[in-house]
Amino acid sequence: MKAEQMVQKHIDVPLAEGGGFMVGDQDYKASIKASIDDPPGGTCHNHRAVTQGNMGSKNLQVAGIGATACGRHGAFCPHLVVNFQKGERQMNMDYAFTQSLLRTMGGADGLRLVMSLYDINCQFAINLLRRITWNRQYLPLAKGITICHGIGLFHVHGHQDSCTPRYSPNYIPGTGQVDGEVIETLWSNLNWIASSCRAMGNNHQVETLDIHMNENNWKKMLNIVLSLLKKYVKALDGVAMSAAGFCDISRASTHEEMKTWSEDESNAQESCGFNIAAMDIYAPTIKEAPTKSEIQLQLTKEEGMDSTPIQGSMSWLSSGIRIQEVQLELAAEYLGQIADILGDNLDAGIDFGTQFDDLDLDGEINKPDIDLNRYHVDFSKTPAEKLPILLPSSIGLEASTGSTLKKLAKQEPCLRKGQANDALQQIWITLSNKSYIFHKYVQHYKSQSKKTRTWGHISQQDGIVQKHTQIYAQCRKAMVQLGVSSHTLEKYQILEKSDCRVNTGIINDPSERGNHNKVLPWIWGLGNGLNKGKHLTDFVRLHWLRAKAMRDHWQEELTFIVNEMDWVCNYFNYHGDSWRRRAEHHFPTPGHEAYAARQCHMWYYFACTARTQFEEAKLMHLHPILADFQVNRSVKDFQDLLDSDSKDQQSQSSSGAKDDV
Repeated sequence: MKAEQMVQKHIDVPLAEGGGFMVGDQDYKASIKASIDDPPGGTCHNHRAVTQGNMGSKNLQVAGIGATACGRHGAFCPHLVVNFQKGERQMNMDYAFTQSLLRTMGGADGLRLVMSLYDINCQFAINLLRRITWNRQYLPLAKGITICHGIGLFHVHGHQDSCTPRYSPNYIPGTGQVDGEVIETLWSNLNWIASSCRAMGNNHQVETLDIHMNENNWKKMLNIVLSLLKKYVKALDGVAMSAAGFCDISRASTHEEMKTWSEDESNAQESCGFNIAAMDIYAPTIKEAPTKSEIQLQLTKEEGMDSTPIQGSMSWLSSGIRIQEVQLELAAEYLGQIADILGDNLDAGIDFGTQFDDLDLDGEINKPDIDLNRYHVDFSKTPAEKLPILLPSSIGLEASTGSTLKKLAKQEPCLRKGQANDALQQIWITLSNKSYIFHKYVQHYKSQSKKTRTWGHISQQDGIVQKHTQIYAQCRKAMVQLGVSSHTLEKYQILEKSDCRVNTGIINDPSERGNHNKVLPWIWGLGNGLNKGKHLTDFVRLHWLRAKAMRDHWQEELTFIVNEMDWVCNYFNYHGDSWRRRAEHHFPTPGHEAYAARQCHMWYYFACTARTQFEEAKLMHLHPILADFQVNRSVKDFQDLLDSDSKDQQSQSSSGAKDDV
């Protein structure tokens, strides 16, 4: 925070140095004097906190402050706020970090696992242990403590691509759901007093910041019940959503693939403490996007296989379905009004008529009993590309009365399923290619001409997606007309525009703002066992790991919240018991006794109200709509109770308060 302070001519006297949120001045200055400045080489972007760390001003005694706060609840940690003499140097944050391990985590007898979220941890953590070893006297660190470094979601997207899988909280086990950057939300409440603190004396500024930080923590404590109630309902929805998304993406993978990916994930998480590069499994392993010729060759081969003639009724159906696809392609080209491919359109029309002749010959072989008069179409004058294809799906089951048509009506759904699978597979490949092209080229090219050419490639991918989307829609419509089972229609759902949307976060970082809690559309959960290319396999692998991490983190979040509900009640009861013991002693004045009694009543009231609200929310969690209504009602009731209790405090006398105890 930019809590600047001008150089003062006079030194004011501190009232309680180091007794609040700011650190003690004497030990802190001694630590800065004994520390070494050991910045690593530039392994990431030129962050201002790194490049301007040694920049100061002769007119400023304090250039800003750095603080340590709880990453889950946003409370400032006492005695862990430091002043910056120049910029945001690592020696300043080293003192705050080690003091947090000593005072908040319990030191040698405290917790053994620490999660550190800092906006430049990719630089700060590299030489951290070396700096601590150099200055052991003022930077104590207990043995056996495991430190896991991460970067908050608010800042991680401003780093290099390699920092996202290595430091994003979305991939670090045990973090639950981290909301952006908690410390940034705390600075916003203190920014409005920064200008008034600029001309204050040193200790005056310290005490002013202590008061406002303490007020922030008090408000956090008052609102923690309301916050947990809302988070509880959100976590329940998140657990269900992430579990469903993980099941969907698992259907697109084989058991052997999932076993391999799970082992890779476990190995990466176990070794990330000494080899952070192991977390790169959450990044794309294929560095280059496929070329246009490779994609075109693959699509041409598959389209050629689709049009290979075979004998019998299956050949007749396959040819008819293929002609329907060519009709869609030809119509799209005519609608585009592209002059330079007009000759190709005419050639396609000539070949198109040839295919109609072949279809007529096959029809003579199969002799389907079809009444052409019911279609009101002049087959001699209508262009070939506009003629209806008289397949069982076009005629309808009611009109398919002959033995040949009944046989064809049973065979066509099988071909339609294969056609739908082919169309979806082409959509998969094209969307993954499009995402790779955008991420690897558009985002990194500086030249406008190169970006323009790359956007042309993306437009080509969009055209391919649109073509296969139309083919799939026509195929599903045919399956409906053929009367396939409801189970088949549930498997082959209606393809919406949002199902074919591509976001660069899908490949690079699914945890980007507004994207990290989204799951893949249904089309990516269809097709286990289909022939997937190397790019699509890597694409599915990334999403499988991402979906598994999201599922695990939502389960962790729900576990945290359920336990935090008990911890909050225990915290309130602890303070109630402490004030009850104080109230039982004889105080020198009745005012002291009344104050202790009032405090005891307040804390017990907080505990009772919190327990009631938590139990109500747990009872209603099976019905999300009712749970949301109950939580909103509980929040209002809790606020009303606080208001009524405030009025009671003003009206009750000291003797009445003593009786409450």
